[in-house]
Amino acid sequence: KIVINRLMDLLIPKNINKDRVLKYVQCENNPDNILAIIDKVLPKVLDVSKPKVTTFSCDYIPDELILGEDIKKHLSGCFGVLLFAVTLGTEVDKLIRKMQFESVLDQVVCDAVSSVLIEEISESFEEDLKKEYLSKGLYLTSSYASGYGDYPLSTLSFQLKILDAHRKIGVALTN
Repeated sequence: KIVINRLMDLLIPKNINKDRVLKYVQCENNPDNILAIIDKVLPKVLDVSKPKVTTFSCDYIPDELILGEDIKKHLSGCFGVLLFAVTLGTEVDKLIRKMQFESVLDQVVCDAVSSVLIEEISESFEEDLKKEYLSKGLYLTSSYASGYGDYPLSTLSFQLKILDAHRKIGVALTN
């Protein structure tokens, strides 16, 4: 059985899709005030972000990952799995907490900006992986995460363990 673990720093984009942020804060109709806050907090988020990823891939599907019918269907025809976890780093969490003392609205927007940033970094990384694997004649399915369909959140514990996410990138599961 082949198992590969990788740890990498990721590039930070210069900007993010502000429409996604507006959707997160549910302010798509009159966004001028929120856009100004996005413009204020985005440089702060980008400045403290230190995105990292850890990956785990193997040429088999661990039984601990096959919980629920939806994941069985999703992995039908697959011979292995590739997992990854991405973080912006602890400084982003500290910034979000600090924002509550300036303005709760700024904090909410900062959290939304951070969420969109991590999503866009993850999507970019996933696209790079798809290209890498395709060059080897392999196809990756679409992303699938705990909480999708009937795939239980309880699988996160095993996923983070095999990713060695706490030691490698500081991501841990809390209650």
